[in-house]
Amino acid sequence: MISSRVLDDILEKPLGPYRDHCILRETCQMKSGTRLVLYSFVLEHNGRVTGLDESERPLNGPDNRKFRFRGLLKIADPDWLSDDGLKTIEDELNLRIRVRALCEGERVPPQPLTLEGLFGCSRLARSDDATWPKDDETKLMVKIQGEKNMPAVFMSSDVVPNGLLWTSKTHNRNYEVATMDVETYSLSQNFFWRWRLVALMKKICAKYPYVHSRRRTPGWYIEKYLAEYACTPEHQHRRLIYDEDDSDMDDKGKTVTPRFLRKPHMSEILGLFATHAEWLITNNEVRRNKLFDIGSWESFAVNAKIQRREAATEGVRWGWPEGKKEDETSSDEYEDAGRMNFDTDRLVRENPVIGKSNMVLDRKLQRARAKAKREYGQKRLVVSSDSASDQEVPRGPEYVSDFSEPTDSEREDDSDRMPADVEALDQIPWQLKLPPQLPDVDGRWWCPSKGCDYHINLHKLKEEDIKGVQPDRVRHIQQKQWQNAPYNEEVLKGFRSMVSNHYVKHFEECGVKVEKVEEKASRCSCFLRVIYRLTVHGLTTAHTIFIRQYKTEAPW
Repeated sequence: MISSRVLDDILEKPLGPYRDHCILRETCQMKSGTRLVLYSFVLEHNGRVTGLDESERPLNGPDNRKFRFRGLLKIADPDWLSDDGLKTIEDELNLRIRVRALCEGERVPPQPLTLEGLFGCSRLARSDDATWPKDDETKLMVKIQGEKNMPAVFMSSDVVPNGLLWTSKTHNRNYEVATMDVETYSLSQNFFWRWRLVALMKKICAKYPYVHSRRRTPGWYIEKYLAEYACTPEHQHRRLIYDEDDSDMDDKGKTVTPRFLRKPHMSEILGLFATHAEWLITNNEVRRNKLFDIGSWESFAVNAKIQRREAATEGVRWGWPEGKKEDETSSDEYEDAGRMNFDTDRLVRENPVIGKSNMVLDRKLQRARAKAKREYGQKRLVVSSDSASDQEVPRGPEYVSDFSEPTDSEREDDSDRMPADVEALDQIPWQLKLPPQLPDVDGRWWCPSKGCDYHINLHKLKEEDIKGVQPDRVRHIQQKQWQNAPYNEEVLKGFRSMVSNHYVKHFEECGVKVEKVEEKASRCSCFLRVIYRLTVHGLTTAHTIFIRQYKTEAPW
């Protein structure tokens, strides 16, 4: 029988990841006595980590977006696993045992491990509860992933009345989400605040059912909250973090001496309602519960838009959703908020963060399309020429080193430019002229060139990947202290160098030899000038490439 020390070593890291429909039985569901709890919950959309703010269903039209999730699940009963899942987990456990035996110079156990044996001899505790075990308890944790089915439910479900309920597409399986990834949680703040407000409003309405909905104005809710829920006697004796040896704590975890709590100001609560007023008006579930009169809250939403803009002019942030900057709303939209008659059928088409009318949204879409068209014409290599002719030769999309995007900055003087042959760049495949895709949520990237199987795994770099990359950036990536590659500047710089070095190999296969000649700062502080010498079939030409410095929040 395997020793406890060896078992703890092989179970120190979670197994997987596995797809939930591949390892869990169809009968493994959240039901009476059974809890499926996910930890370190991560939500992904289009290859990037996102939050619950973006996952909410748009008001108009079907929601065809696909969201994937991943989390840690404790296997508390082998009966939860399918036949394939049982075999898959046992194979990985036995593989870890063999690898550990080779590393430690020990003998491999003659009999393979089985989950029935581990649970049968009480090495692993069998239960119906998948909550996080105690520190000294041996646990079998697996990474599972799947696709989103129904919208997330927070503080409004019978299964998890005070928590977050998540539904997988496979067999409509429900999970209770206990903890979340830092990035996913930070992008879910609006979602949590909205449903906390809804839960509070339901609680107040349940206590005062005789009050007509027309009287349930924001001021009425604020008054009831401050009077009855802000600083209750129960809160005065509650301490979430405390020392067990504290003499002021009783057996029930409450303080003997009452605490002096800070009473929130009315403007703080009013700011929360102003932040999410448009969402409350347009949400179907809130409407069905008839928590307030729509007309009075529409007037409040109009006034809240004006007040938060005026507060922003004074340097005060008030009434803005998380992740929304004060300067993201144009002056035209501000004027529309003051003079527009709110029509709830025209409110909020697809924006889940803050409601906008169709007129404002259409204007923003037109501006975005015009900006994208301008930027598309600028995405080309800045190639200089010593020709005396002032006519500019038209060029198509061309390779930009490190996949940057040039802007409308002033160009270098003609005296600093070098002759070029446009036909040299025509030898480069068109797939390599486009900016590469960002690494996915697992930190992986595949070369887009046809027939090339090269890929980069930022969590497991190969010797081929780090050639020509600065050592400090390689160390930073290998330390794995970063959460999400697209939001870490040092990881992005190292990734761009790896992809750029690989692309050079494809150029050489096409007969294009790339050699960096010079690298120096341009007269414009936000640009870097890199001079490359390209050799095509014995013809040597020089090209000047302008590389824009990247920002962390917008790497490409």
